[in-house]
Amino acid sequence: MKQGASTMPTASRARARARAEARVELEQRRPPPRPAPPPPGVGLQRWRAAVHEAGHLTVAWAHGATLRGGEVYAEGGRCRYDLPNLTTSAPRIAGALGGPLAERHLAGGQWPDCISADDQRLVDFELAGSDESAGRRLRLRGEALALAAIHKYRAGLLAVAQSLAHHGQIDGRQAAAALRVAAGE
Repeated sequence: MKQGASTMPTASRARARARAEARVELEQRRPPPRPAPPPPGVGLQRWRAAVHEAGHLTVAWAHGATLRGGEVYAEGGRCRYDLPNLTTSAPRIAGALGGPLAERHLAGGQWPDCISADDQRLVDFELAGSDESAGRRLRLRGEALALAAIHKYRAGLLAVAQSLAHHGQIDGRQAAAALRVAAGE
């Protein structure tokens, strides 16, 4: 084995990671796209809550989760999903940040107002034990995964959000079916 050959993959991964971090930081500084307006008869607060919960469900689904369902009510909402056993925290962080990032990018929410205490608690749990630098990289990776899923499955996310906004809840099978249809599966 040549001297220094073992560092090439590591250096290559480091450069790729740095590029990914730079893309996420640029995405965070960029103003969010024009938000999707609430459907007729749905108030802005309910719409934001619906997009938030649909964001969690969409990002979790994109990472192989079994969706259990979601609901919105006057002061927010909740969703339930089971992620497969993962060896990395980034997809779990992505699931936690999927709601606030979807709310910011698709419903005009303001950061950090759209991240709930529960969302932040999940992120903090996943980052526990990481040093500051590793924790920052892990959070940025989670944000990048969440944003990629939000943009890739935007149509399905908005379909799930509309159902949540109009009916107050959605079954996990219905949410998964809407996401599959929008993804062309």
